[in-house]
Amino acid sequence: MYRKDIKTVIDYGRTWSRKEKKAYSNEAVIQGMGTVKELYRIESGDMAIEKLVLDRILHRVGLNSDIIEMMLSNEDVERYKKRIQIFRYYEAQEYEKMEQLLLEYQEEMKQCSVLHQQFVQVMQAKWMSKTKQNWNDITKILIQALQYTVRDWETSDPESLCLAWEELEIIVLLAICYRKKRMYRKALYYLQWVLQYSKTHKMEKESRPKFLALTYLELSKITHDWDALYYAKSGILLLYESACINYLIPLQNRYLYLLGEIERRKGLTKKQRRDGRRLREERDVLLQLAKEVNVGIEEKEPIPIYKNAYLISETLRRHRNYLGISQEKFCEGVCSQVAYSKIETGTVVPKRTFPKLMERVGLPSAYAITALHGVPKNYMDQKVEINRSLRQYQYKEAKRSMQQLEEVLRRKRLVENCPRNHQFILMTNAIIEKAVGKISSEEKRNQLILALQQTIPEYPSKDLSKRMLLWQEAMILNNIADTYMEYEDYERAIEIWEMVQNSYKCSKLYGFVEYEGYDLMQANYASCIGSSGSYSQSTKLCYENIRHCLKEGNIEFLERACYGIAWNREQEIKQRYRELKKETAYLEKLRQAEVIANMLKQKFSIEFLKRHRGMLDRIND
Repeated sequence: MYRKDIKTVIDYGRTWSRKEKKAYSNEAVIQGMGTVKELYRIESGDMAIEKLVLDRILHRVGLNSDIIEMMLSNEDVERYKKRIQIFRYYEAQEYEKMEQLLLEYQEEMKQCSVLHQQFVQVMQAKWMSKTKQNWNDITKILIQALQYTVRDWETSDPESLCLAWEELEIIVLLAICYRKKRMYRKALYYLQWVLQYSKTHKMEKESRPKFLALTYLELSKITHDWDALYYAKSGILLLYESACINYLIPLQNRYLYLLGEIERRKGLTKKQRRDGRRLREERDVLLQLAKEVNVGIEEKEPIPIYKNAYLISETLRRHRNYLGISQEKFCEGVCSQVAYSKIETGTVVPKRTFPKLMERVGLPSAYAITALHGVPKNYMDQKVEINRSLRQYQYKEAKRSMQQLEEVLRRKRLVENCPRNHQFILMTNAIIEKAVGKISSEEKRNQLILALQQTIPEYPSKDLSKRMLLWQEAMILNNIADTYMEYEDYERAIEIWEMVQNSYKCSKLYGFVEYEGYDLMQANYASCIGSSGSYSQSTKLCYENIRHCLKEGNIEFLERACYGIAWNREQEIKQRYRELKKETAYLEKLRQAEVIANMLKQKFSIEFLKRHRGMLDRIND
């Protein structure tokens, strides 16, 4: 069942992305990266595949690669770490080190997928543009980079092609080159071509900002007056909707500049002036927070970071050590101890033995693990939307969607036959039923423990910090900790959150890979530390969360970190003076939280902060 899931996802994207037109052909999906026969093997789940390649396939059919949890080979991880280091040198403007590592990487990847060579040339073009080298040379490099995977796009109808956001970004970078060379008509054609592509092909909202934000920024530079203002604002709203800050500051600066120019020549309405003041405040809050945590966001670009990925060899080793058994006993009936030792050290990637080894670990027997099993991608999307509704406290919407999804899963007998599907149902129903007042916190905790036991039957008798956790398991533990926090059992709640943190920190991928829900857990953990009375430690954690949000470019939980700092300071004042007094520092942090919540349209936070502000307004200075 699990092996068919990745084919289900790709087939769904081939049709969904086309907006009900004829589905993408297999040739279009794999063009430039391999043969149709290789695509069939990828979809069959019979071969370990580089995440770089699978991500590109998913991006081409409009899907976000974060929906997949993936098992990686040691070789894949080492290549990925080098790409991340190259990008970090680029961000830090250490171009000599970047160039040296690029050359080494290019030499090593000569016999590998063309995507590696494309990466090298795109990064080379980027640092050359930053150092203001010859734009003709940069143009040639980008044209060659694009031709690795896409040919004849310029004379093709955007509707007829199948491109990933990475390929669309290269076209936008080419448009920048032509603008710099004052070939404005050609630059405009490229940008409008990309814009047209985005309108005729569906893409999940996490992918769109990665190329569209830069497209709108460039369109605002090549057009004039109200058209330019429209493009700048479109880019800003796109980023607000996805809680993303890549290219946000340049877009805000461009909008404010254009607004000033129009005001000087033609004048503005009251609404336009008000919009300008609000946007300036939003920009200034982000820049102030970035300054406080020493993170540069003025030229923030998308980071090519892996999400929800695990090392095969490490997963096996950690689980065997968690069970406390020898290699010989662990692989008994699967392979010899000598063969298994090579797998555990990462020198060999398991193929024939992979399914049985994953069963020993209690994981789905697939290299790519989808959000739900045995159902089409639209139901997987429904799961993502349910989780999003829960994060935003929209419990009625989550309950309605959950009832529909559960009915489908039970009808297809995909609950009793699939522990991970059953786990999701138990977890989600427990959260919703507690939120609407049907069960107590203790009943919720018992249901969550039952959910976790679907894949970790030994919980809570064993410490899970040495065990690898999939993101759904980590989220259940997050909610179990939350129930202890509701009973003010902060010590037990902190113990669970630190256990999850230690599980991540034990991984060789820690600091290189992002995991779904980790930012939420860190926000909850900081809040719990503060509630336990450790206000200074909680404030330190909140600042760490702000730094992490800004560094990774996602600000969904930025408001919570700002409010946490304000709340901690309020409690310190109460402790010292036995009453709450107004203080500029925490009032400023509260204002920042309000600005961000309004900017991202976080309804629950807006109402909560409004009530909190009302309480403060009743305090005498």
